[in-house]
Amino acid sequence: MNVAESSELLLASSIESGQRFLLVRLEAETLVFPSDTVSEILPIERSRILHLPFYPPAVIGCVHQAGKIVPIISLRQTLYQRPEPNREILTVIRFSELAGSLAGVGLAIDRVLSSQEKSELPADLFNLDDKAPQTVPKDSPLRLFRSEMLTPNLWQPQSYSS
Repeated sequence: MNVAESSELLLASSIESGQRFLLVRLEAETLVFPSDTVSEILPIERSRILHLPFYPPAVIGCVHQAGKIVPIISLRQTLYQRPEPNREILTVIRFSELAGSLAGVGLAIDRVLSSQEKSELPADLFNLDDKAPQTVPKDSPLRLFRSEMLTPNLWQPQSYSS
């Protein structure tokens, strides 16, 4: 099963179960995550982050958290091609085992807004028929997070060129 298929199955099961969704802010956009895919929300001090050379700019680095190594990805860099602001503490959501191939990965966000039930969110947010690549909509305040938003070569080290 590839990343897109696991993301679609996970999303479908979350929507059918009537569970809660976590709303987070990234710049002017609000992203929606099924709450069971998020294991924890972490404040991470920049000084604790081990930077990884030769990886794309979206890979901020990794941090040791509760006995595990957590890779941290800049969602801002991935979606908008802009670097993370130079803040002393990053807010990171860490994916749970239910997130499939993203389990254990942390995404840097601006802030957590709220948690809401499916009935409190617009119905068109959950349209699973849309197979087109995700782009940042200028007129929509909410966007459902899908693993396809992360570039496929994210985990590929870049070669050093002199």
